[in-house]
Amino acid sequence: MDTYAFQGGTEGASRLQIIDQAFGPHSRSCLLEAGLREGTKVLEVGCGTGSMTSWIARTVGSAGSVLAIDADPRQVELARAVLAANRATNVELRCGRVPDVQLPEGTFDLVYARLVLMHIRHPEAALAAMVQALRPGGVVVCEEAASTTAFAYPPKEAVARTARLFEELGRRIGAAYDIGDRLYDLVRAAGCEVLRASFVQPIVSLAVASRFLLIGANEVRPLVLKTGLLTEQDADELMTALGNLATDEGYYAFARVAQVIGKR
Repeated sequence: MDTYAFQGGTEGASRLQIIDQAFGPHSRSCLLEAGLREGTKVLEVGCGTGSMTSWIARTVGSAGSVLAIDADPRQVELARAVLAANRATNVELRCGRVPDVQLPEGTFDLVYARLVLMHIRHPEAALAAMVQALRPGGVVVCEEAASTTAFAYPPKEAVARTARLFEELGRRIGAAYDIGDRLYDLVRAAGCEVLRASFVQPIVSLAVASRFLLIGANEVRPLVLKTGLLTEQDADELMTALGNLATDEGYYAFARVAQVIGKR
């Protein structure tokens, strides 16, 4: 993921855990609707710390299998530990970038990626490689965000400013942080029939949001400073404002995420 702005390994694990707590139930429902079941052969692209990998492995059982890949070796090692703790013996882990990593073609029943294409400089090529890995009639399940749709209620300037900052950072580093809005068309352009498409947008308290946004802001701070989007003083002020959200009343809506199921 050559435009990944966040931290991998243990530094990013807490943020990924919050994301999984918010989106995990929706992701699991989507995968079950797509046909995930005992015996399914799965490719997971961007496995992160292995939160979804473990659940997929349990669902497909000993008759199924999972090939899980991630571009960050630190994530792969964290996922390996999680899988070992869960005694998942039907998972193979690899470190590599899509579409650079060699994937077996026409092999998998289901290919899954969550919040992956938004960090890839050429998402169309990555999606094409994922579809090529499917057997004829196999399904691809993608979940991608439209990052500018995150908001707080009542409105909070720190949240709005963070969303604008993230959008501009994406432009500068070549990331597609709003790719969720065009995911439907991307899956069709990759040669798939879209079986279902929808958006999900979980809501959490501002206390949870404050922690989530602070973790993310701290992770991308070096890159934000390097690209000149903020000065050190500006960054400190924004971090203080995000921290103050923890005592505010109201809620935070994560950026809506498109869920698209496509059949090869």
